[in-house]
Amino acid sequence: MGILKNPIWRKKAIIPPVPLVGARRQFRIFTLFLLILLTGCTLNIPESNYKQVSTGLENNVGVSLPPESDEKKSHLPQDISLEDGLSEKEAVAIALWNNAQFIADLGQLGIARGEVLQAGQIKNPNFYVLFPIGLRQLEVRLFWAFSELLARPHRLAIAALKARQTANKLIQNGLTLTRDTQVAFANLFQNQKALPLAKSKADLMEKLSEINQARLELGDTSEMERKQTQIDSLAARDQLNRLRYDGQVFHHRLIALLGIDNNTNFYLSEEVPLYYEVRGIDDLLKIAFESSPELRMAEIDIKSAGQQIGLEQSSIFNFIGILDKRAMDNQLGPGISMDLPIFNQNEGGITRAEAQLETAGKQYVAIREKIKLAVRETHTQYLAALEGWELFNRQVLPQQEARVLLSAQALEKGDIAYMTLLEAKRQWIDAQLRQIEVMGDLMRKTADLGISIGRPIDLWSPTT
Repeated sequence: MGILKNPIWRKKAIIPPVPLVGARRQFRIFTLFLLILLTGCTLNIPESNYKQVSTGLENNVGVSLPPESDEKKSHLPQDISLEDGLSEKEAVAIALWNNAQFIADLGQLGIARGEVLQAGQIKNPNFYVLFPIGLRQLEVRLFWAFSELLARPHRLAIAALKARQTANKLIQNGLTLTRDTQVAFANLFQNQKALPLAKSKADLMEKLSEINQARLELGDTSEMERKQTQIDSLAARDQLNRLRYDGQVFHHRLIALLGIDNNTNFYLSEEVPLYYEVRGIDDLLKIAFESSPELRMAEIDIKSAGQQIGLEQSSIFNFIGILDKRAMDNQLGPGISMDLPIFNQNEGGITRAEAQLETAGKQYVAIREKIKLAVRETHTQYLAALEGWELFNRQVLPQQEARVLLSAQALEKGDIAYMTLLEAKRQWIDAQLRQIEVMGDLMRKTADLGISIGRPIDLWSPTT
């Protein structure tokens, strides 16, 4: 039995061609839709976080950075001159303006800004064309990833948070530079205060050695006592020499931190830069939690991890819009291509992002505990140095000074020997040297307490 043939089946189906006017209308509609879509995704260029760093340092340190747009930046902040003596605050301000490493670190702001720009950019459409060679007709296709619209907000948010992270890191670097400058200033200040006293002590010990040599020749003292005074004289001279060389080292170190020329002449202010105040540990912890850039960075890590989860979830779906045009039939039509999330739903990326969020939360708690420990430790060391400073100023030095005066009066009356007066003066000089040492220690502990709290001690906010 033959196959039945239906003439209707054999007849070729004829699809009426789309009028050219209709094709153009479709193309214009699709192009307009695409332009509206892209216009809605136009990247707003982010502002530089330089101002955020400058404001943060103004709040935490009391010094703002030079204007970013100022091409002829001065090496010295306004109202600061090296001719009238350099104070500790002025040294900090100059360092934040000129320190080579800190200026290099500020370059990270431009990198972070570029990453924000890159994160907000939309991928360009892919243009596909088959040229009419032989029997092949001209075919044009345009591909564009619509899934970019899902991922872009998360990408942009992560990059913006990273830029804020960079700004907070630079504020922390500014606090570290402030502490280092204060310590370098304290070392040089202590050295310059101690040098005249060390010279007086060396001269005094040399005089004692000469007197004991004369007494030995007269038979008034023993060879052992003469040797001891000679050893003490040499030790005092050695201490003086070490202080001189240490002063050169401290001077070079401070110059490097300030970022000024080695040949710049300056001298330190005579004013003792001590700002001490006793505050409760609870108040200090409150200030630290409000001021610490490190804690702000931990908070940003949590937000960034949350955005990362959204980014990983948006990558499950991959939509590609297609615009197809064939020359032979004048047909223009949109289409879509997408990955079917059957076997892979990005479980690994989402799980990793969730773990990062959990880790960031735990890290925040760990940083709070680290700040607590640092504040308690530096506060205890600060109180010990402050107690030592007050002890020497209120008790030790007045008593040593009174002892020298009493010895001088006793010598005039003939009650004591001249050697006894010289020994009292030596102990008086030693007490002053110890006081200067305690002063330097208090200055350094004050700087350490300032960085643990997130701001120098003279900028502590009032108790609320």
